[in-house]
Parts: sequence; structure tokens; C-alpha cells
Amino acid sequence: MRLRVTMPVLILGVLLASSASAFTSNIDVEDFYFFPRNDTILIHDSVRWTNNGAALHTTTGTGAELWNSGNMGFGGTFTRQFNNVGIFPFRCSNHPSLMTGSIVVIGATNSKATSWGKLKQVYRKARIQNLQKAKH
Repeated sequence: MRLRVTMPVLILGVLLASSASAFTSNIDVEDFYFFPRNDTILIHDSVRWTNNGAALHTTTGTGAELWNSGNMGFGGTFTRQFNNVGIFPFRCSNHPSLMTGSIVVIGATNSKATSWGKLKQVYRKARIQNLQKAKH
């Protein structure tokens, strides 16, 4: 009886630990650019594109890995997990000459992905604050 209670708890703990290490990076889709345009993530992390613009936009892979979000209206999102190391260019199919970017996927390091994610959030917050200061 004790084993039946312990085993599900152990399995749940392993599942939670593995999902906690994954990180989702966010890219804003605006009229007519991606922010950030280029992003770096760890293998098995995800990227979520969110359309904050008024026009319809897509995120479409143009390199070795292909994907297509389809048209996203205001507030629309698309998330993709990257399971291979490499550089993956993308664009908006509706505005291919204006809206391009790339995802750089690097291999695992000794640090946990959650630490990588926190570091990126701190860096991105500082970068946004510096951009806002430069505008004033």
C-alpha cells in the first residue's frame, strides 16, 4: 500500500521537475517588426510570438525547420518548441521584406534552463529600460 502512494508522488515530482526546467521566450509581433528580432534559447525551450499589432501577421520558418503560425490577429499567439541546435530564420509571410528574425538554439549547459530564463528576463528588462531612457 505504501508503494502505491509513493510511486505516483515520485512520478508526479519527476514530471514537474522536467517541465519546470523548460523555458518559453516571448517575441512581440508589432506593425511591422519582431521584438526582439533575434533570440537565443536552450534546446527544448519554446518561443511564443504574440501579435500586438493591428495588422495580420505570421511567424513562418524559412530555414532547415519549417513552421507556419497562420494569420494571427491582435492578441493572437503561436508557440513552438525547438528540439534541435542551430539557427532558425523566420519571417512574417504577409510582410516578408519588413519582418524577419532568427532563433539561435544552443545545447544544454551545466546551468539549469530556468536560470537561463531568469537571466534572459533580467537582461531583456534592462535592455527595454535603456531603450526607454534613450527615447526621452
